[in-house]
Amino acid sequence: SWAKHVRELDHPHDYIYENMTTYQEFQDAFCPPNIIPDEYKLDRVATPRRPNWCTYQPTHENGTLAAAFERFVFEYDGVSPWDVHLHLQVPMLSNQLTGRPARVNEVFKTETSIKDWENIVSRYGQTLPDDDENLNARSIPRRFNPKLVSIVTKRRICQIAAIDYCCLNFKLPMECDGTEVDVSCSLDKDEQGAYRIQPWSHPHEVSRDRSGVRIDLG
Repeated sequence: SWAKHVRELDHPHDYIYENMTTYQEFQDAFCPPNIIPDEYKLDRVATPRRPNWCTYQPTHENGTLAAAFERFVFEYDGVSPWDVHLHLQVPMLSNQLTGRPARVNEVFKTETSIKDWENIVSRYGQTLPDDDENLNARSIPRRFNPKLVSIVTKRRICQIAAIDYCCLNFKLPMECDGTEVDVSCSLDKDEQGAYRIQPWSHPHEVSRDRSGVRIDLG
């Protein structure tokens, strides 16, 4: 269960679960009991696999979750993922022994997943099922409030994910596309003389100073 996983996991950033060792406590953080209509209050205790009224509501968190997220972004080294969702796409699409990339025919964006899937299936005379919720990149609202995430934190995320932006030719978010922050990559050679793309600055070298809006890559 979610609670059992939290209690037993030797988490490298355990403050993320502070005061939230059960799913109910986590749900209360983004869906406080006082906003739940009376007719749904008895169904408040839930699990991630058993949706209730709170599941599809926009977050009502007070900044606690966003603050934990921002702290994590600045403490995470960018190269030691402890959860599958932290893996960057380029390493996952590369040979783990040689670093050579796998053949990729097309790259699509999660923000337009439905339209992109429609383009794929239409080539083969097929249509998408009407009720397949797995086609959406995200089927429920975020639990932290992204409006509370600072621009400095967003730029730090861009720097951590620089290799994906470079290799997959993703357009940088507006917050990272400018002179205030340098998100770029370099082309060098490995020991055998083969060319490779590297982040211009390793995540360990990225400044973690949060006092200003500029993050110096050196």
